[in-house]
Amino acid sequence: MRNPLGIYKGLHHEIYVMAFASFINCFGEFITLFFSLYLTQKLGYTTATAGIMVSALFIAHIPGSLLGGKLCDRFGRKGQMIWSQTAMAVCYLTCGFFLTKSFAPYLIILGKFFDGITDPAREALEADITGPKDRQAAFSLIYFAINVAYATGPLLAAFLYTTHPSWLFWGSGLLQLVAMIIVLVLVSETLPTKEVVSESKKTETAERAETGSTLKAFLARPQLIWFSFGILLCNFAYSQTTFSLPLETESLFGVNGAKLYGTIVTVNAGLILLANPLVLAWSKKRNEIRSLVMAAILFTIAFTLFAFIHIPWQFYLLTVIFTLGELLVNNNEAAYRFNNIPINFRGRLGAVVKMFWTAGKLLGPLFGGMLLSAFSYHGLWLAAGTGASIAVLCFAMLGNKKFQTDKILHKDAGTKS
Repeated sequence: MRNPLGIYKGLHHEIYVMAFASFINCFGEFITLFFSLYLTQKLGYTTATAGIMVSALFIAHIPGSLLGGKLCDRFGRKGQMIWSQTAMAVCYLTCGFFLTKSFAPYLIILGKFFDGITDPAREALEADITGPKDRQAAFSLIYFAINVAYATGPLLAAFLYTTHPSWLFWGSGLLQLVAMIIVLVLVSETLPTKEVVSESKKTETAERAETGSTLKAFLARPQLIWFSFGILLCNFAYSQTTFSLPLETESLFGVNGAKLYGTIVTVNAGLILLANPLVLAWSKKRNEIRSLVMAAILFTIAFTLFAFIHIPWQFYLLTVIFTLGELLVNNNEAAYRFNNIPINFRGRLGAVVKMFWTAGKLLGPLFGGMLLSAFSYHGLWLAAGTGASIAVLCFAMLGNKKFQTDKILHKDAGTKS
């Protein structure tokens, strides 16, 4: 039997370094998981105030990301990753010494702002060292590493929170620093040189360099607009699995609802780890557009049917369906995004398009709560399914011939400065 992980062979060696750094980085992402509990149990916040602070944690990431995208296109990727994530680590380490002080949560939110600055530089660097032919596998490997970290890190985080809460912050900060040292030593700067940018302007690919503003570059590629709205709608629908689904299982099954939802999360996480290489192999035989369309179709089926089910095994079946959709989205969205972004706008446009991803996650719980109040779970899931079905149309538009690129800008693994 062929090794399913063999599909990740032959990538640029620095992609393996970035995947390992991402694993360490996300393994140590303890604080976000326990932020709401920290606010209510350690600082005595009300649940309403804690909710506002948790929202602020995610909102802080957006301006950081937009600023980071602009900076990394001008000054470089690697250096920005080092200083911004080091600043994030310092915020977390400081919190460990002032755990019960009123200003501690604001340091965590500031740390999330610096994390936002880091992300565009990291993704632009990963795009720089890959090309259209290997981006699916490269970003899939990184996604796989991140999910292994998220499947194991929370076990240590739960132990630290209950026994040594200060180490929840110190451990996270130290692991962030370890990840950055790995990048500092083993990864080189990748910002495209002026010569590479100038040469790319002569090509007819979607990655050719552009002049002008970020808005102009965005509007010049209507496929990115369709893609961005499709991603927003998919995330709006998918976010109901963490917001509405646990509420519904408790409503339907009482005290057993939490157990059911816990096993649903386990099925989702296990399937992500086991099926990711297989789903990638399927995707590589198609293309990113077909894979994204299939993902949105699976989301449409799963989230629409959630409106009509009441038996536990049905929840598990639909979990398998939406998890396959999740894998297809995460294995293909970054590859499609960077295959259609100018090489000199990878930081800026990458951050703008990713903002739609974040917006879907933020809008999901907001509108989910409104829909639950007005229409119950039946209406909410129908709305989620409708959103996913519109995403099918958005992704299908990407197949328009005027959006297609036959020539490939980077024939090898990628461009290096």
